[in-house]
Amino acid sequence: MGDWSGSGIRCPNCGSDDYKTVDSRPSVGSIRRRLRCQACGEKVTTYERIETDEPPVVTHELAPEVMALIDAAVERAADRAIKRYSHMTAMVRAKLRADLSRERAAQQAGQEEA
Repeated sequence: MGDWSGSGIRCPNCGSDDYKTVDSRPSVGSIRRRLRCQACGEKVTTYERIETDEPPVVTHELAPEVMALIDAAVERAADRAIKRYSHMTAMVRAKLRADLSRERAAQQAGQEEA
C-alpha cells in the first residue's frame, strides 16, 4: 500500500520510522490504518481524523445606531475638511491681493519718478 518512511511515526519496539501500510479502511469520522515496521515487523494502528467542516463564515450587519454614528463622524470630518479648504483659499486670495497691491504701488511709484 503506502510507504510511511520519514513520516515522524516511530516504532515503539525498535524506534525505526520505516513503515509500510498493511491495511487502510474508513471508520466513523476517521481513517484507520494498520502499519507494519519494516525493521522489526511490529504492527501499529493509526487513526486519522477527517476534517469535513468548512470554516464558518461570519457575517455582521451593523445596527442602525452604529451606522448613524459612522455617518455623523464622516459628516463632521467632511465639514472640517471644507472649513480648512475655505480657510486655505481665503488665505491664498488675501496673499494674492496683498502682492498685487504692492506691485501696483511699486508701478505707480515708478511712474511718478519718471
